[in-house]
Formats: sequence, structure tokens, C-alpha cells
Amino acid sequence: KSMTFLSYDILWHLAWLLPLFMLAVLYGNRKRRKIAEAMFKKEENAEKYTDASKSKRRVKHCLYTASALACIIAAAQLAWGRDFLPDTGPGRDLLVIFDVSRSMLADDVKPTRLAQGQWLVRQLAEKNPADRFGLIAFAGTSFLQCPLTTDKTSFLQLTDGLDTDTIPMGGTNIQHALETAVQAFESAEGKHKAVILITDGDELTGQAENVTKQLADANIPLFIAGMGDPANPSVIHVTDEKGNRKILTDEKGNAVKSPLNEKELSALAQKTAGIYVRSTAADPGLNELQNAIDRLDRKTGSSELAVTRPIERPFWTLGTALFLLILAFCIPERRTAVIVLLCLFTVLPLAGQEAEQFFNAGVQAQKENDNAKAKEFYEKAVAVEENAQVRANAYQNMGVIPHKEARAKMSEANEGLKNQNPDLAQKALEEAIAKLDEAETSYRESFRYGTTAAANQQVLLKDRKNAEELKKEIEELKKRQQQAKDQTKQAKDEKDPQKQQQKTRQAEHAADQMKQQAEKLSQQQMAQSADNAKRELQKAQQEQQRGNQKKAGEHLDNAMKALGAEEQKQEEKKSQDKEQSGGKKNGEKKPEKSEGEQQQNEQQTPQQKGEQQQSGSPEGEPREIDKEQAEAILDVMARDEKDFRDMLKEIQKRNAPQRKVEKDW
Repeated sequence: KSMTFLSYDILWHLAWLLPLFMLAVLYGNRKRRKIAEAMFKKEENAEKYTDASKSKRRVKHCLYTASALACIIAAAQLAWGRDFLPDTGPGRDLLVIFDVSRSMLADDVKPTRLAQGQWLVRQLAEKNPADRFGLIAFAGTSFLQCPLTTDKTSFLQLTDGLDTDTIPMGGTNIQHALETAVQAFESAEGKHKAVILITDGDELTGQAENVTKQLADANIPLFIAGMGDPANPSVIHVTDEKGNRKILTDEKGNAVKSPLNEKELSALAQKTAGIYVRSTAADPGLNELQNAIDRLDRKTGSSELAVTRPIERPFWTLGTALFLLILAFCIPERRTAVIVLLCLFTVLPLAGQEAEQFFNAGVQAQKENDNAKAKEFYEKAVAVEENAQVRANAYQNMGVIPHKEARAKMSEANEGLKNQNPDLAQKALEEAIAKLDEAETSYRESFRYGTTAAANQQVLLKDRKNAEELKKEIEELKKRQQQAKDQTKQAKDEKDPQKQQQKTRQAEHAADQMKQQAEKLSQQQMAQSADNAKRELQKAQQEQQRGNQKKAGEHLDNAMKALGAEEQKQEEKKSQDKEQSGGKKNGEKKPEKSEGEQQQNEQQTPQQKGEQQQSGSPEGEPREIDKEQAEAILDVMARDEKDFRDMLKEIQKRNAPQRKVEKDW
């Protein structure tokens, strides 16, 4: 029962792992010493003002080292004692010799002799999975199709692929096949060999008796499975060049019949101490062949057939390593650690109960549709509880609140489209996407502590995709409407008749695209307006071709009215009048623009600035801040403020001391 290692090479890793571990310990002590000197001027003073214990730290280092050493010993496969195992030997070598002459196409054994032999070989291979099988195909000559192998898949594939075209030379030369088998056995490792011959025995060439003596001297029995009916020989059906099935005939035109030569096959088997069986559909002879194969095994019970192997015992080394590691974790480095642990075990259950109360209160408030109050309770539960599951659930419920609001906004957008109000739908979709962003932030926080919000996140991604696609379609509709307006106006302002006619065609195309997009969104009113504008533009083109510019101009005006250009112009004029009436009285000094208004004007797009210049307001005249722009600026500021709060929470979370909760609520 001497102790040994099965993998000595692993032990060489001790030469660099242990020194590396010691260097890490020395580096940690050096850093700790520098920190103590920076805070207390001397390292000795640190012991007066802190509760760290040097002796406990040394013990932990020793335990870590011993645990690493035990792991390396386990990797080296420590073993002692030996176990006795029976020697099963290299296995049996079974070489199948398969007759593929055309006589095997006889159907006295259904469906054919060839198919019956293939089925028999497959059954023997499945019943002997640990043995090596080889395959020799023969007719007028022979060929080693598959050397002896344990790869049953390849062996059976080659067996199933046998047909009468495998060997191009006709006839049935068993002698040549047996000689090929003797050569194949020369490189075989096993001591238990046998030849399984699948044939009908109709030997036309060669003398098989010349090879049987070699097989008998090598102690290789011949197991023969005869295919056919000796009493009623069958005709042979072959296929001609045209694919027609016909009966094989000799030179005189007589049908060829192939009898089963049982007498000769039985004599061959007896000369090699083998067996002969007749294989038919009713009695394939599988059991007789299998029993003969089983008798090839060596006699067991001899002492020389027993081998021993060392007994590997990984449990003791790995168990020791795990025990030392857990022991090192349990030893605190503080002198007052016991008191601290007692305080934690007393306070943490109370903290868990308080967090449970906050969470339950948030759930109740959420059921009562008091979302603001529910969010407040969830934030308190997250701030108190360190348990991962509680935080995951709280963040998930915090995300559900804006998620439901976003879905309500999406329903509002759908109602807006039904009521032929794409502006309302677009605004609702923008609010829905903002709510979805807020919900996703909470869901992502939930992922830090668990996968509770995974299903909600998938629904959110689908909702966002639908909202963004619908918003994009509405924006495309407005874009095409604006293009139709602009191109119609350009056609009206154009003085050159040829260019005017060209721009009128472009405006008609833009109106047609607007109509298609409106029909896609089921906006019948806008589709009707686009259709009316298209008709007016077509009439304008007809008048332009006649040279009647006045009539063409009237149709262009009608097209602009249909597209809503006149209404837009009136709204812009009302907005200008409202801005002018809101200014200071004459004679009063105009106030300077605030810093926020200056920043807003700088952020305006060139298109917005151009619209202001077209409105006719004098340069430098003060204007009221646009409400939509103000809301956008406030939204950006609120989003930045929220990101800043989230960042502060994340920093506080990382710096806060982590503690374990006994109650996994």
C-alpha cells in the first residue's frame, strides 16, 4: 500500500506556484505597512488604533498555502493501494468474407441471398460491439474492403454498400478470398480470430481446400453461413443495360440456377474446427454463429489473466483543500470580530423585515394605482435590503410602472391614428418611447441581482420596436406632405413655363407618394387631400401645355389649399401677431435675452432660423420662447439629472459595506 503519484509532472508546478504565492503575501504586507506608516507614522501605532491581528493574518496565509498545496497534490493524482482487475485481453478479430457473385442475387431466400447476408452481418456486429470486424468482398477475385477495426459505423456502411458490381471479375473464387483473409490476419493484435464466410458455395474457380490447412494451423476457425435452398435452386434475376429485369441465361440460352453447395461448405468448416449453418428467412442461424463466436474467449480464472492498478483517492486531497480554504475564510483578521458578527446577526434580520415591509407596501400602493407612492416604497426597500432577490423584484416593479404608462401612450397613439390625428399620435409615441427608456433602466438594474425581469425586458423590446416603427411611418407621412407642399409652392413661384411644368410633375409625384403613405397608415383624410392635390396638379399641367398660365396658377392654388399650405400660413401669421402683441409697449427699453434664451437660439436648426426670417419679424426683436423647445430642454435636463442620481447611487452602492442576509426572502 505504498503511496504514489500517477502524474508526477504536475508536482513540478510547485517550483513556481509556491514562490509566486509567497511573493504575493510579501507584496501585500509591504503595501499594508506603507498605508499604516502614512496614517499612523509608525506601523506599531496601527495596532493601538485598529483591531487588526497579525497572528490571525499569518494563520490565514498558512491555510491558503496549505490549501493550494493540497490542490496541486490532487492534480498529481495521489494514489495508494492496488485494485485487481480481470484482463479482458485485446478482444476478438472477426473477418467477414462476403460473396458478391451474381449467384447471390437468387431469391430463394427472400428478398435475395445478398440482402439476407447483409442483415446477418449487421446483427453479428451489433451483438459484439467490443470486437474488431473486417470485410473482404470476393467473386472471381477478392479485395479487402475494410481492415479489422472497432469502427462499426464504417464497417456497416461498407457492408450495406456491397453489390454484384463491387468485384468486376465474375465467378466465385473462395480460395483467393481465404488467402486474402490469411494476409489480413498477419497484422491482427488479438489472439482470438475467426473467419465468417457468407456464400452460397457455388465455387466455379479455385480450390478452397488448399488454404484450410493454413487456417487450421493458425487456430482460425471458419464459420460458414450458407445462403440458399439446396433442394429448390432458384434462377438469378439481373438488370440489363436498359434497366430491365431479366433472368440470367447461359451460352445455350438456358436459365442459370444456383444451388446451395452444403456438402462442400460443411467439409470446409470441419477442417478448421468451425461450424456450418444454413441461413434462411425463417431460421437465419444467428444464434449458432453467436454461440460459436462466444466460444472463442479464453478460459478465465487463471492468475496470469489478472492485472492490478493503483487506486486513486482524490476525495482526501480535494476534501482537505476545501476544508482548509473554508477554515481560512472563517478566521477573521480582527480581534473584535466575534462581537461584530453577533451584532450583524442581530441587526440583519431586522433590516430584512423592514425591507420586506417597504416592498409589500410598494406592491399594495401599485395595486391601488398610486405609482408615485409605490416607487417611493420600492426605493426604500432597495436602500435597506442587500438581498439580491429583493432588489431584483423591487427594480422590476419600478420598471413596470413606466412600462404600463408607455403602453397606455401607445394605445393613445393608435386612437389618434383612428381619429385621423397623426400629430397627436406622434406626440404620444414620443412620450411612450421616453417611458420605455425609463422602464428599461429599472429592468437593467434588476438584471444586476437576478433574471426576474427577463420576460418584461423582452416585451419592452417588442413594444419599443413597434413604437419606433409607427413613429417612423408618421414622420415619413409628414415628410412627404411637406415635400408636396414645397414642390407645389416652387412650381407656383416659377416664371419659366418649361421649368414650371417640370416642377408641377415633381409636385404631382410627391402628392402621389403622400397618398400612398397616408393609405398605409389608414389616414383617409390626408389621403383624400393628397388625391385632390394630385388632380389639381394634373389639371395645372394640362393648362400649362395649352399655355394658359392663369388657369394653371389657379389649379396650383387649389393644390396648395388641398395640401393644407394655406392653413399653415395662417397659423404662422397668427403666431407672429401673438408674438408682436406680447412685446413691451412703445418707448420701453427691450430686455436683454437671458443666457438660456441665447443658448436656445444657438441650438436652433438652420430650418428654424429660416422660418423665423420668413415670418417678417424685425431682426433683434425679442420673442417668447417656444413651448415645445422649452419642454425638450427641460426633458434633457431632467434626463441628465436622473443619470447623475443613478451614478451617485452606483458609487454609494460600491462603497457601502456588503453584508449577507440570513433570511432569503
